[in-house]
Amino acid sequence: MTKNTTTQWMVGLTVAGPLLILAACSGAGSGSTSDGSCTTTLRTLFSNNNFITCVNCHQGSGSSSQTNLDMTSADTAYNGLLATVQSPSNPSQCANVKRVVPQHPELSYLMGILFADYNSSNFGGVSNCQPPYASHSQSLNLPPNAEADIKAWINCGANQ
Repeated sequence: MTKNTTTQWMVGLTVAGPLLILAACSGAGSGSTSDGSCTTTLRTLFSNNNFITCVNCHQGSGSSSQTNLDMTSADTAYNGLLATVQSPSNPSQCANVKRVVPQHPELSYLMGILFADYNSSNFGGVSNCQPPYASHSQSLNLPPNAEADIKAWINCGANQ
């Protein structure tokens, strides 16, 4: 990303960001109540089985994915989801990229792993950082509204 493009993006985010957050946390089906307060939490996502297939690989500190992301419960997953990307997910290319950035699904590595629309070879503006969507898409069997639910959770602040 060039300096000019980055500046334009940051100005756009500064101006549009608060509006997008308000829009994301209002209305039916967005993880919010009619007064605009967010109701979607990580525990809600787990109770709705949004991460049911993740536990097949991401269980315990020695998970088969070697990422130290334990998805067996909302409690064990929370800190790992708010951490930076770890091996083997290309930390050298994705240094300082967070798995989840509260209020920013477009910068949340988790979205790039789970949903094709968020995946890119320069994820989060970081050159050569690409979430492993292909390896996850083959084993995913997410509920129909998982993308909307996870996005609402992130937009609402990624609360536990």
